[in-house]
Amino acid sequence: SQRGTETVLVVEDDPSVRKVAERMLTRQGYRVVLAESGEAALALVRDERSAFDLIITDVVMPGMDGGQLASRLRE
Repeated sequence: SQRGTETVLVVEDDPSVRKVAERMLTRQGYRVVLAESGEAALALVRDERSAFDLIITDVVMPGMDGGQLASRLRE
């Protein structure tokens, strides 16, 4: 079976959901970076050393929701 090699950014405000997502993706071989908010995710993406192949985001989060984050990332 194939294993992932890509880097995935998981944006989730619930610590337990973040942990489960990290565990599942890491077991499949992905490099996982976690962010607890949309603002934290934007800061990571702005860091030119951080290149993500995929971003998985919660839709409902305090502050900036997943839709707003997606719009900001497209800019």
